[in-house]
Amino acid sequence: MGKYINVTVAGRPIGPSYISKCSAMLSMGAEEISEPNEWEEGLVCCVKNGPIGALAFADSEEEMIVFKQTEPREKKWFLLKEARELAK
Repeated sequence: MGKYINVTVAGRPIGPSYISKCSAMLSMGAEEISEPNEWEEGLVCCVKNGPIGALAFADSEEEMIVFKQTEPREKKWFLLKEARELAK
Protein backbone atom coordinates (compact mmCIF):
# COMPACT_ATOMS: atom_id res chain seq x y z
CA MET A 1 0.00 0.00 0.00
CA GLY A 2 2.19 2.81 -1.23
CA LYS A 3 5.43 3.99 0.29
CA TYR A 4 5.21 5.43 3.79
CA ILE A 5 6.25 8.93 4.82
CA ASN A 6 7.59 9.07 8.38
CA VAL A 7 9.77 12.19 8.36
CA THR A 8 9.28 15.85 7.46
CA VAL A 9 11.19 17.65 4.72
CA ALA A 10 13.49 18.84 7.52
CA GLY A 11 14.21 15.19 8.44
CA ARG A 12 12.26 15.26 11.71
CA PRO A 13 10.18 12.22 12.69
CA ILE A 14 6.42 12.51 12.26
CA GLY A 15 4.38 11.30 15.24
CA PRO A 16 2.38 8.08 14.97
CA SER A 17 -1.16 9.46 15.31
CA TYR A 18 -3.50 10.27 12.45
CA ILE A 19 -3.73 13.87 13.68
CA SER A 20 0.05 14.31 13.90
CA LYS A 21 0.51 12.93 10.39
CA CYS A 22 -2.16 15.22 8.91
CA SER A 23 -0.71 18.20 10.82
CA ALA A 24 2.79 17.40 9.56
CA MET A 25 1.56 17.41 5.98
CA LEU A 26 0.04 20.86 6.39
CA SER A 27 3.14 22.20 8.17
CA MET A 28 5.24 21.04 5.20
CA GLY A 29 3.06 23.08 2.86
CA ALA A 30 0.97 20.21 1.48
CA GLU A 31 -2.37 21.09 -0.05
CA GLU A 32 -5.32 19.18 1.42
CA ILE A 33 -7.57 18.02 -1.43
CA SER A 34 -10.80 16.09 -1.93
CA GLU A 35 -10.54 12.39 -2.80
CA PRO A 36 -8.93 12.42 -6.25
CA ASN A 37 -10.44 11.02 -9.43
CA GLU A 38 -7.15 11.16 -11.33
CA TRP A 39 -3.61 10.40 -10.21
CA GLU A 40 -1.05 13.19 -10.12
CA GLU A 41 2.51 13.43 -8.85
CA GLY A 42 2.77 14.16 -5.13
CA LEU A 43 -0.48 12.43 -4.14
CA VAL A 44 -0.47 11.37 -0.47
CA CYS A 45 -3.16 9.62 1.56
CA CYS A 46 -3.40 9.63 5.34
CA VAL A 47 -5.48 6.74 6.71
CA LYS A 48 -6.75 6.47 10.28
CA ASN A 49 -5.94 3.05 11.76
CA GLY A 50 -7.47 3.30 15.21
CA PRO A 51 -5.08 5.25 17.47
CA ILE A 52 -2.38 5.48 14.78
CA GLY A 53 -2.24 6.78 11.24
CA ALA A 54 -0.58 5.70 8.03
CA LEU A 55 0.77 8.39 5.72
CA ALA A 56 1.66 7.05 2.29
CA PHE A 57 2.66 8.32 -1.13
CA ALA A 58 0.51 6.91 -3.93
CA ASP A 59 3.26 6.58 -6.54
CA SER A 60 0.96 5.49 -9.39
CA GLU A 61 -2.66 5.46 -10.52
CA GLU A 62 -2.89 1.83 -9.38
CA GLU A 63 -1.79 2.78 -5.85
CA MET A 64 -4.33 5.60 -5.77
CA ILE A 65 -7.08 3.13 -6.68
CA VAL A 66 -6.00 0.78 -3.88
CA PHE A 67 -6.23 3.60 -1.34
CA LYS A 68 -9.66 4.58 -2.63
CA GLN A 69 -10.92 0.99 -2.38
CA THR A 70 -9.69 0.47 1.19
CA GLU A 71 -12.52 -0.21 3.63
CA PRO A 72 -14.24 2.95 4.83
CA ARG A 73 -11.60 4.17 7.27
CA GLU A 74 -11.23 7.91 7.74
CA LYS A 75 -8.85 9.37 5.14
CA LYS A 76 -7.44 12.70 4.09
CA TRP A 77 -5.75 13.37 0.78
CA PHE A 78 -2.89 15.78 0.15
CA LEU A 79 -0.59 16.97 -2.60
CA LEU A 80 3.03 17.43 -1.59
CA LYS A 81 5.68 18.08 -4.23
CA GLU A 82 8.40 16.39 -2.09
CA ALA A 83 6.33 13.22 -1.49
CA ARG A 84 8.40 10.95 -3.76
CA GLU A 85 11.66 11.97 -2.06
CA LEU A 86 10.21 11.47 1.45
CA ALA A 87 8.57 8.09 0.78
CA LYS A 88 10.38 4.94 1.90
